[in-house]
This record gives sequence, C-alpha cells and structure tokens, in this order.
Amino acid sequence: MPNNLTKPLVISVVDDEPRIHDVVNNTLISANIAETIDDFFDPASFLEALAEHKTEPELLILDVHFENTGLSGIDIIPFIRETHPYLPIILLTGMEGMEIEQAQDYECTYYIPKPIDPQQLIRMIRYYLGLGEKCGKRLETIQEAFSEYDQLIDILEQEIHAEKTSQTTEPKQATKKEETGANKSTERILEILQGVIKQYEMLSSFSKDLTNILEQDFPTGKRIIDSIITLDKESSMPGHNIHKVQGADNVYSLRLSHKIRLFFYQPEKQNCRRLLRIDTHHDTKGMDKWLK
Repeated sequence: MPNNLTKPLVISVVDDEPRIHDVVNNTLISANIAETIDDFFDPASFLEALAEHKTEPELLILDVHFENTGLSGIDIIPFIRETHPYLPIILLTGMEGMEIEQAQDYECTYYIPKPIDPQQLIRMIRYYLGLGEKCGKRLETIQEAFSEYDQLIDILEQEIHAEKTSQTTEPKQATKKEETGANKSTERILEILQGVIKQYEMLSSFSKDLTNILEQDFPTGKRIIDSIITLDKESSMPGHNIHKVQGADNVYSLRLSHKIRLFFYQPEKQNCRRLLRIDTHHDTKGMDKWLK
C-alpha cells in the first residue's frame, strides 16, 4: 500500500459492464490516480490472474453483481484476503443491503454506489485510500502482537515443561528471578490480548482470574485466551455456546467446557462487552456468587 496517496497506483477493475470500465479508466487516469489499470470482466479471471501474479493491484475496484457467472464480488473477497489482507477493495453496487454490510465486516473494504459520478469516484477513492492505509497499519500492529504472543506462549510452555521435568527428578523451588520472568510474560500476554480485541474490555476481576489460571493451569488459560480472540470476531449473540444468565441484566456466559464458564456484560444495543469473571468449577446451583 502506498504511503503517498498522490502517487499513481496500479489498479484492477473487475466489472462485467464495458461502459463501467470506460468511465473508471478515463476518470482515474485523467485524475492521475491510476498509473496502470488491469481490466477484468468476471471474478474468476481476476482470481486466476491474482494467483498467477499477472496482476498486482494496489487498489481493487470490484462490482458486486455479475450476470451468469455464479459468483458475486462479495463471494471472492475471502479468497482475495487469503493472500492480500491489506489490499483496499472498493465495491461498486447499485443497491444497499445485508450483503454490503457483510462485505464491510472485512478490513479495508468499502463501497461506492452506482451510477458512478466521476468526481464522486475521485473523492471517494482518495478518502478510502486514507482509511485503507490506517487499517493496514492496524492489521500490521495486530500481526506483530500475535507474533509476540506466540513467542511468549512458547517461552511459558518451555518453562512449564522444564518445571515438570525437574519435579520428576528432584524437587526444585523456583527462584525469584524465574518467578519474575514468568509473571512478566503473563502480564505481557494480558496486555497483548487487550490490545488485540476490539469489542471487549477486561475488568480487573477478569484479569485476576485469568492470571491465576495461567499460573496454575497454563493449557486451560491458553484455551480461554484463544476463545476470547475468537469470540471477539463474532458479531451475533447469543451463539451456540453463549447463553443469557437468568437473574442478571445483560450478563452472558460462554461455555468453554463442561465446567468452565466465561462471564461478560453487554449493554443493550451496544457492541462494547466487559469481561467479568472466569469460573473453572462452574456449578449452576452456586450462581449467586457470580451475580453479586
């Protein structure tokens, strides 16, 4: 993705209407937005060219509806994102609806309504490129955070394995240095987790529960973290393992196993969710302790 938005771009246009290609080509080249434009008239030919590196776009303009192809523009977005997660995609559509909302769940994906107004096209592309650059930087930050998270997980797993090995030979008491190193790794994992998730806020009670679990049962703690990251990507609830807690307003439980429950609070008509507690020995008869 270019840092300088005034630099002409390599752009791919995928649309089954030749007149759309004419409008887009003439508009973007005359406005010095496009240096090269690769034209495709169906989604399959674009995916093939992308896979074979015959086109390397810095911006993709993609129609939503194609006649007699069996594929829509939205259908191919997941395939594009497998190899080009940061590529800005601008959808061209003559109608708004659920499909557009679903497409905008993908990072760096936007839309422009048809019929195309040349001046609006120029304004919107420049605006979306600015958003796309910010979104790409955010994705890179998340990717770096996950890389550090994986490294910390490996370090803690090695420490746990070494501790178990030493316990089978002769008892060994952890030194203050080892304990400090493990504590810092755990703290950093929690910091990374809070930085990566967007829809959740960890309350101090939840962080304390998770810290204790990581120190006492690391595999379970890792499983809980992975579940939180997965849950953060889901927009609908209650889900298959998510249930509303009876007797508590806007409190939900996530069932991770037969005994483990994660509790969170979500106000009505709001996306922000607050992680409350973790119960590793869940007992429905003893729910009062979690509802206080």
